[in-house]
This record gives sequence, structure tokens and C-alpha cells, in this order.
Amino acid sequence: MHVCRPAALSACLLLLLTACGGGGGAGGSAVGPGPVEPLAGVSLRLPSGHGLMAGSVSVAPGGSAEHGNVVVSCPASGQACVVTVAADGTASYDRTGGMPGVMAAYGAWALPPGHGLSAGALRVAPGGSAEHGNVVVSCPASGQACVVTVAADGTASYDRTGGVMVAEPVLREPFDTVSVRLAKETGNPTSAELLSYLSTQLGGGPWYAGSQYMWSDIPGLGRYSSPPMVRIVQGASAHERAMAHHAVALINRELPNQWHIQIGSDAPTLGAVSAVPDGELYVGFLAVAEYELSGGGRPESEGLAFPDRVSEWDERQQRHEVKGMRAAQVWMRPETWFRSNQRSEGNMMWVLVHELIHALGLDGHVPEGEHPGSIMNDCCQQSSIERIPEIDGTALRAIYTRYENGTGSEDLSPESLGPWETSSLNLSGELDTPGGTVSFGVKHRNGISVPWTSGQEPSSALADNRSITGTATWSGGLLGFTPHQLSVGGNAEINVNMGTMNGSADFTDLQRWPAGQAPGALGTGSQWGEGSLGYTISVSGNFLRSTGGDAGVVAGNFYGSGHEGVAGSLERSDLTAVFGAKHQSTSDAL
Repeated sequence: MHVCRPAALSACLLLLLTACGGGGGAGGSAVGPGPVEPLAGVSLRLPSGHGLMAGSVSVAPGGSAEHGNVVVSCPASGQACVVTVAADGTASYDRTGGMPGVMAAYGAWALPPGHGLSAGALRVAPGGSAEHGNVVVSCPASGQACVVTVAADGTASYDRTGGVMVAEPVLREPFDTVSVRLAKETGNPTSAELLSYLSTQLGGGPWYAGSQYMWSDIPGLGRYSSPPMVRIVQGASAHERAMAHHAVALINRELPNQWHIQIGSDAPTLGAVSAVPDGELYVGFLAVAEYELSGGGRPESEGLAFPDRVSEWDERQQRHEVKGMRAAQVWMRPETWFRSNQRSEGNMMWVLVHELIHALGLDGHVPEGEHPGSIMNDCCQQSSIERIPEIDGTALRAIYTRYENGTGSEDLSPESLGPWETSSLNLSGELDTPGGTVSFGVKHRNGISVPWTSGQEPSSALADNRSITGTATWSGGLLGFTPHQLSVGGNAEINVNMGTMNGSADFTDLQRWPAGQAPGALGTGSQWGEGSLGYTISVSGNFLRSTGGDAGVVAGNFYGSGHEGVAGSLERSDLTAVFGAKHQSTSDAL
């Protein structure tokens, strides 16, 4: 006997197409119009919302057939089953034949991936909703209650005598712990402030009045004509390499994707910048003796940059003028970092970024009292650097996107700069952790999206944290902009094997929302791309970087005295994003 019973509801649709023959089961069935006088009729209960028309239904022994919203079946032994439906919706069956079974018909029901529903039945009243598994199920206000049965294999079917239930993914922990904000902000450097800053960088001669250092007496803007290739001089430690990678990532965050700097293979040890190939920028970490032999004549310095510019004689101005950058090298001297307890990893990063900005074309030091907070101020090395200060980042973007090589200080003007906005659209998130708040965001200003992160600097390297063992997990969320300023959001998970300091960065449930709208609960947006991105990562000190996986570059910092948080950037040609996550758990697997 072919009957659609609750235990096999997920197979009902197939059954109805095979055994029921699209309206007639084995042996055939028929519904005739008009009332039919029952033969020794016995009252028969029908499911609510059965949908049967007045008339008779006949099903051959062992057969079943779908009519209205029910399946009528007949025992294989005995006579055919005859059901008569009256005009008022009541029914009876002919007891001279078989006793029919009448069940609600079920249809296949699609569930979102990862719905998390357990096998069994769900019932939601009309107009109601409830959270089950990883979805919120709701029932239309009109009609009957919604009933869905989930099979052990995760498929589901619904009772067509009731309403059709809707299941939407629910934004679950940990992303729902991220406080998301989209706001228009002001306070970015004005064109006048930027031009004042650039005039100290491109004028030639001493950096500023009273400066003890002379960089170049040749005026003009010199930059690379294409992104330079950074090469780390061989012999650098793993920690020094991690610092170089992170410093480059901080600079890349300030530049559009087409100007991002790449890191190539190791460079040989060289002493003179003239030996550096065209379009390359060497970064070396040297002992004191090597530093002094390389030309580092300032014994108190932690680092020094040597740009190699191209200049030409200008007949009109009767002077040599800078026309571009050929190559550069940066020498860092790690030993000086540890002479004082005041020196920290963040301070080292500040110096390295400072020197790299010199090597990219910003020659000068900013006079004390002008542009407070600039990383190019000679007097005040900061204790840490989480992002390049606004004025310095703005200047980098200006010289690489607004001005031609060789622009002179006399050519700096609001007209040459072009349209300039001091406001920005900031998509940001905050995540509370036991080690303090981790903040992260993307600012879109003057046509460029710039990622940023912020948090408390850890008291030690992640590898030295004895309270985290095995494979550790940090979970949180991702936020970002597409090139057309559509908002993107999703889940973020960072895993680190504490034995190898390698791991993964996975971004899932990626969805997009219209421009000007902040990401909402997952399920309220449309899928972005393939919906997920994955990367292998390496950790050294408190920096992480991607080493493989999907297209794009991931770079980040661990935050909190006990590494309770992590935040970083994910940059691709089609997405500029940030992520923040907090420590969740460890496993014993290594």
C-alpha cells in the first residue's frame, strides 16, 4: 500500500509522481461532479484545509492518489475504496469497499545551507515566527498554521493544508557581537593643509628651518612611475621579515589597489643605493658595524632611508629638478630598539614606516608644531602605530594619484590638486573583548577606500602567550566596500596553530547591501561573489599575513594584553575590507 506517512514525508513528492500517476493511483481513481448518494456511508474525518471538491473519489486496492490537498489511499486487500464529499465539506466512505486513508499532502521545502535544523516537526502559528537551528521560521498571517517536517538527511517537506513557512538565516554569534556603524564624518585634511604639508616635502634644501639634516637641494616631486618591488635583504630574522611585511601593508592601506607595493625575493647585501636595480626598494636589518659601513652616519638613529632620484636641468627655471624615483634602500638598526625599556614593537614599526615613506618620495621632516601627529615629525616617535596618520596617508595618495612626477612646489595649488572633499564615509565596527575594545573600519574619501584598525598593543608576542595552546580560534565579523561603495559584511574566523604559528583566515556568509546602507543581519543582503574567501596565514610577533589562498592580501595585528582580539585588512581589486575577532577557544590538536 502506497501511503505518504509522516515518517517518510520527504519522499512524498516522488511517490505522488510515480504511484499516484499525476491524479490516478494503481487501479485508477475518479472524482465525479455533483452529489452522490453514499452506499451504507460511514462518516470519515478529513484533515483541515483538505481542498476536496464535492463528489466522489474512488481508489483501487493498493493504490493512492492526490486530490485537493490530501492523499487518499486504499488497502491492498479487499474492494476499491470510495469516498464521498458533501457540499458542506464533510465526507463518508462506502463500507462495502475498503476503508480509505486520507492524509495531508506534503511538498518538498527548500532550506538555506547550514540551516542547523534537527530532524522532526516544526509548527508555527499563523503570523508567528520562531528561531530554530540557524534560521528564523515564520508563517503567513493568513491561512492555517505552518507545519514542516525535517528528515534525518536534512531535507524537509511542508504540509500543504497549512501555510507555507519561510526560513531566513539568522545572524548568529559571533558576528552579532560586532557593533556596526556607517556614518559620514568630517575632519579630514583640507586642501590648504595638504598643500602646506607637501610644500615642506618638495621644496628642496633643508627639511625645515633649524634642521640639522640636509636631504636634497633639488626641488620637485619624485615618485615611482609604477609600484616599486620591495626586497628584504638576506639575513633578516622571521620577526624582522614580519615587521617589513606589516609596514608595507600599512602603506598599501593608504593607496589604491593599482598602486599596492609587492614584496619579492630576498635581496643580496649591498652598501650603495646605486647598486639597487631600477624600480626596487631594499629593506635591510643591520648590526651597528654593518649599518655604519653602509653609510648610516647618524649613530643615534634606528633607521635611515636612501632614495635615488632622477633629476634633470630645467632651462626655464635654470636649476636641476627632480623628475622621479629610480630606486631606494632603507637600513634599520634593531640593536638600538632595545637600549631603553621605552622602546616597543610599535615604536620599531613607527620608525620603519617613517623611513619607507621617505623612500617613496616624501623627502622632508615636518616642522615641530605643524601637522601634529604626523609620522614625518622628526621629534616625536610614537609608542605604536596602528595606522598611518591622516595627513601622511593623504599626502601619499595625493602624490601617487593627483600629481605628475616632477611637480614643483610652485605648481602646488588647489587647482592642480583638483576637487577635494574633507568628509568621508566610514563603515566601522567595534568588538568588546576581555583585553579591551577592538575597533576596525574602512573610510572612503576622495575616491579611495582606506582600511584601519585599533586596539591595545599586546604585552608579549603571541607565541610567548602560555595561556593559549593547541589550535586557537578568534571569531568575529568582516566589513567593507566594493569599488562602487556597496557595503559588504560577513563572518570572520582566524585559526592559529600555536605550535607552528601558521593557520587560516576564513570569511564566510559574505553578503552585500546597497551603497549608503550599513550591513544588516545576514540574510537581509544579497550574496557577494562566491559567498566566502579563505587564506592560509603565518604569524610572527603580533603580526599576521596571508601566505596563500584566494586572490587578495590579508594583514593584521593581535590586540589586548593577552591577545584577546585580532583585527586586520583584506584587500582585493573588488573589495576593500577589515575584520575584527575575539578569542573563542583552543583545541588540543596540533
